[in-house]
Amino acid sequence: MVLKKLASFSMVTVMATSAAFAGKSKSSDWRDVPEYYAKYFKYNRYMEYDYNSTFLRRFRVPEHPSGKSNQQDTYVSWSDVKLKKDTPSDVRECWNIFVSGGECGKPVVTPLPEHYSAEGTLDVLAYSRYVSEENGLRVARDVLVQELAKKDASNGTLLERILKTTSDRSYTYPNSFSTIPQQERKDIGVYLVLGIGGEKSANAALIQRAADQIRQLGFQAEMLKVDANLGSDYNSEMLSGMLAERLPKLKKVILVAASKGVADFITFFLNQGQNFPQEQREKVRLMVSLSGVIRPSMVADFLTNSNRPLPLMIRGLLHLTGKGDTIKGVNSLSHNPWQGHDPKMVKQSFSRMKWLSLPAIPEGPEGVTHLSMWEGFLKTPSYRWNEKASPMDGLVESAASVLPPDTGLTEYIVPVYGPHAIALGSYTGSLRVAPEAMGDVTDRVVPEAGAEMLSALFRALPIELIQ
Repeated sequence: MVLKKLASFSMVTVMATSAAFAGKSKSSDWRDVPEYYAKYFKYNRYMEYDYNSTFLRRFRVPEHPSGKSNQQDTYVSWSDVKLKKDTPSDVRECWNIFVSGGECGKPVVTPLPEHYSAEGTLDVLAYSRYVSEENGLRVARDVLVQELAKKDASNGTLLERILKTTSDRSYTYPNSFSTIPQQERKDIGVYLVLGIGGEKSANAALIQRAADQIRQLGFQAEMLKVDANLGSDYNSEMLSGMLAERLPKLKKVILVAASKGVADFITFFLNQGQNFPQEQREKVRLMVSLSGVIRPSMVADFLTNSNRPLPLMIRGLLHLTGKGDTIKGVNSLSHNPWQGHDPKMVKQSFSRMKWLSLPAIPEGPEGVTHLSMWEGFLKTPSYRWNEKASPMDGLVESAASVLPPDTGLTEYIVPVYGPHAIALGSYTGSLRVAPEAMGDVTDRVVPEAGAEMLSALFRALPIELIQ
């Protein structure tokens, strides 16, 4: 509720905060916006931009174009700069690249040696940050989509199957989860974990309805109630105890988590997993990550480590309203759970586990999302503060929502275009993840979306994923 109240704060306040920092950088280099764009501006053609600004451009309107010493500048949010309706499509496309920090026509930078692991594997997070800095967020988003397609172990086949079952609710693939014999389903457990906020989070309704649907299908399904606000170190201990009790009763296990719940599982895999008997570890066959925080969140870093006015205000309000523990949970998302661990350790401990990532990819034309509750007041300040950043879903960089290099795990990747609350997203420009339940709703999660999305996944996912 605190964040929802913050989201409704006057944008004037947020813009003033951003502007206060926009003009203080010694490296700022203010130049006239190229006439190529300025002549199509809907409101004011006389505008400058900071040539040295990255990610999302800084703009201002000089009070006195003549450049007198007593001039006062009016800072303008990049999102408030509008183009006329008759702007040619090619100009509009170039504008989207320009406003996101790039230059239209500039070649896309190629990976540097430091963007590869010691084993020669491309780190898509490091590379997408490099592209974002050199070519802007829009180009980086498109490059990231291409790189994720290369990483997908199914080479796009799994996405095609999900598109089919989502668009046609009567279709079931003959080798899918939905064809598992009823007598076998009772020995298969599906355990689900929520993210920050627990049952009050945006993804909660999605997962809760999915759990209900799984039980109706005859599988063992349960929400594992870890602490909704505390850090992953704490929750991984809770998961260890809960799974130690449940694994011996089953033959196969599927783990499903959203957002911070994925970080909780990763911390468990790396720190407690090896303590389980091999027989129990081998029962874990599939990990499903829904916009998971697999690597550190740049927004969490901003909220917990920046001393700028906005994060200070948010932390203060959380403390005043008795929600101080939430800060601990958010802070844990700014840390790298893989730090100090061999990335192959998860595969070594859980040798039969496969990984399915559904990262949220920003859908906006500038390479940002416009559907997230975080979008209105956290996105721009987060990009202003972070020196290294790339396209994000409103909370976590999309490239940080897939596995890091060299884990050895088989990873399937099905991108969803939209915000961190994955039920609001779409698989394609015309197909939402839950088209019937969500309809035209873009500002809230409809609970029934969970069952609809789960049904499509179970009718699409091949049984080989858990064999």
